[in-house]
Amino acid sequence: MNVFDNQYRTYRTVLKIVGLWPYDNSIYVRIQRICVLIYFLIVVLVQIFSLVKSEISLRNCIVTFSTTFPTLLFCLRYIYCLTLFSYAELLFDNVHTEEHLLEDTTEIQIQTKYLDISSHIIDIFCWMSFICVASTCIFMLNPVILDVIMPLNKFRLHFSLIFLSNDRRTYIDIFMVLNLIIILIFGLLSIVCSESLTNIFSYYIYRQFDIVSYRIQKIIADLSMPNLPKTDLKFRDIHRVVDIHCHAIEHIHMAANNAATQYLLAIIVCILSFSVNLYRLYKALITMDNRMEIFGCILVVAYHLMIAFYSNYCGQLIIDSNLGIFNELYASTWYRIPLKAQKLLLLMMLRSTVGCELHLSGLFTPSYAGFTSMMSSSFSYCAVIYSIQ
Repeated sequence: MNVFDNQYRTYRTVLKIVGLWPYDNSIYVRIQRICVLIYFLIVVLVQIFSLVKSEISLRNCIVTFSTTFPTLLFCLRYIYCLTLFSYAELLFDNVHTEEHLLEDTTEIQIQTKYLDISSHIIDIFCWMSFICVASTCIFMLNPVILDVIMPLNKFRLHFSLIFLSNDRRTYIDIFMVLNLIIILIFGLLSIVCSESLTNIFSYYIYRQFDIVSYRIQKIIADLSMPNLPKTDLKFRDIHRVVDIHCHAIEHIHMAANNAATQYLLAIIVCILSFSVNLYRLYKALITMDNRMEIFGCILVVAYHLMIAFYSNYCGQLIIDSNLGIFNELYASTWYRIPLKAQKLLLLMMLRSTVGCELHLSGLFTPSYAGFTSMMSSSFSYCAVIYSIQ
């Protein structure tokens, strides 16, 4: 696969690390997937049981849920990638064979342009995840390492995850820190895999619609010329353009049907997680007594914002690309082309009047409006938590 060897090499590497490469179904990879899922579920259950056994208070609930919800979101996004294996294979095959269907250098430039943009965004996600994990390692392992080298003194901040006697606290802290780092690594890589899959899908649809717009523009310009020879060939080109447009719309419906349940669950968990962590950040900024907690909450809130915004941006990308076809059709000189060609374009003209959107069971549509709705709900839940303190 040339595309996954060049532009999407980083994405393919990440998929293979976490066992989500759809073309690899060996027994070892299946065991890896089961182990990762079990690990996520065990961490979630341990956090819930620890809350039940401890004193139930708003502070304990906030601290527990601020880590439980992100872990649950990691698990959901991992399952999301597993459930979309069949569609992912179909999408990757289409991305691979797409270059063989291009007709001229302009279409090659369109494909290269959007492939580069898509791959750069995936690289940004990977770097953000790496920075998050590296920062967590530095800030959390540094006090533990210093505790091993020299006794704790009052001038050094110590971050303790649980309350134990002094002779066992260091070893337990190391175990908990390593556990948190493993969760972050596999969890953030799972997020990268799921959001990058949405990235590849949206830019694939965007390329298809952009190529359709370019071909329509070229066909209408040619058919508007008087006494054009080989008019039947242009009619065949219109048939191909309509087929590409219908194929892209079928992909949108297929993706919406396959991803609706998992996507909606992830949205709910993301809103709850963002609300809880936003409230925790607010309380940490008010007290200003724990720099570690402030730093961690800022990272978590920023990553939630990035995920929520980009998921909705991909949906808006599809809406805008379909709108581009609408503008191209109605701004062109389609009324000057032969009547037979107008009839062939009629289907696309009618279809372009209806927006192409990722309708998730009729409950949510990823877009800028969807992002605004998610943020509004998150801040509302955060205000509710503040009102009951």
